[in-house]
Amino acid sequence: MSVYIIGNIIGRALFAYLFVWLVCFAVSKFNYKNATNKAHSRWGVVSVATLFALPFLAQMGASV
Repeated sequence: MSVYIIGNIIGRALFAYLFVWLVCFAVSKFNYKNATNKAHSRWGVVSVATLFALPFLAQMGASV
């Protein structure tokens, strides 16, 4: 794997986590600890995984 591909994957994962954490931060009324707990919960992990995989799935659907 090239460095570009690895950096792209790591960047997508970080931005997916950051987006989910910011949504949790807003929902938990700007409480850092509650936002972190919500982002690390089961649904937070599912949300991060979905946001991470969505661009890959969209490309696969476009090629069919």
